[in-house]
Amino acid sequence: MPNIHPMIVHFTIALFTAAVVFDVLGVVTKRKSFEAAGWWNLLLATFAALTSVISGLIAASTLPHTEEIHRLMEIHMTLGLIVLGLMLVLFVWRSLNRGSVPARLAGVFLLLGVIGVGIMWTGAYYGGEMVYGHGMGVSPMMRQMMSEHHHHHEGAEEGHHDEMTPGDTTMMNMQHPDTNNSSDETEEHHLEYQSRPDSGDER
Repeated sequence: MPNIHPMIVHFTIALFTAAVVFDVLGVVTKRKSFEAAGWWNLLLATFAALTSVISGLIAASTLPHTEEIHRLMEIHMTLGLIVLGLMLVLFVWRSLNRGSVPARLAGVFLLLGVIGVGIMWTGAYYGGEMVYGHGMGVSPMMRQMMSEHHHHHEGAEEGHHDEMTPGDTTMMNMQHPDTNNSSDETEEHHLEYQSRPDSGDER
């Protein structure tokens, strides 16, 4: 499955930012057109955010990555989930108010929006670090990571064989009794041959 997260997440960033800007302008200027623009941007941003989070979780579970990328990924994921939660709160609140910014608590509504945008931009920074700083999702880097993982896995298996204990050897002998019996029979034949009198001495 192709990684569609980078294609969708930018819509979320642009739409949510525009929604907060239009809401601020609507409250300051008292113009309903700005509030309407803010509402539609918030509506679209919420659906884009849901898709972004789902596609991001899929990408995190399928794309190979290093430990450093994993650390950045967890921060990016946590911030993304917080932003999604704030957007859902704003969306439901706005929906219950028939698409308008709540007049009595407009300051609280806008504050939550500004905080959400700030967290979203911070999460976008970590997302950029994963891609542009460490090559997450970039094909050549992905091939290199998969190759290194494969070699590391092979090295671990070789190390496991090298570190076999006597108990492991006993278990292998128990699993392959035919090999042990063949070795014992060969040794018995060798001893029997050595114990026979030499043909020259008989003469």
